Amino acid sequence: MTAGTGIMHAEWNEENEPTHLFQIWVEPRQGGLKPRWAQAQFPKGDRAGKLVPLASGEEGVRVSNPETLLINQDATLYGALLAKGDSLKHALPEGRIAYVVVADGKASVNGKPLNTRDGMAVFKTDAAEIVADDAAELLLFDLPAK
Repeated sequence: MTAGTGIMHAEWNEENEPTHLFQIWVEPRQGGLKPRWAQAQFPKGDRAGKLVPLASGEEGVRVSNPETLLINQDATLYGALLAKGDSLKHALPEGRIAYVVVADGKASVNGKPLNTRDGMAVFKTDAAEIVADDAAELLLFDLPAK
C-alpha cells in the first residue's frame, strides 16, 4: 500500500477464528506519491528453506521476480519458512541493514534468540545469519541504512 497523498483504509477479520497480522511501515524514497494498493498470494511451499522476495522497489529484484509487489523504496521484503535446524545467510553490503521478524516459531539471528512476533534490526555487520531453533516463519526486510 502506498498512502502517499492520503488513503482511506480499514481492516477487519471475516474469519471465524482470530487473525494475526503485521503492520510494518517502510518509509518511501519520496513523498506525495499517488495512493496505491495491491495484494498477492505467496504459497508457503515456495519459501521452504529459502528467502523469497515478496515486495520490492529494487529494479534487479523485480526483474528477476516479477511477481513481487511494488514498494517505493530501494528495499526488499523477503519471506522464508525454515524447518528446525535450517539456516540462512543474507548478505548486507555496506549501506544496508536488515530487520528480521519471526512471524511464528523460534529462530536465532546472529546468535540472538527471537520468539514468535519478535523483531530485530541487524546493522554494522556484513550479514544476517538466521538459524531456526524450532520450525519458523520469518520476514526479512533489506533496507537502506539512512
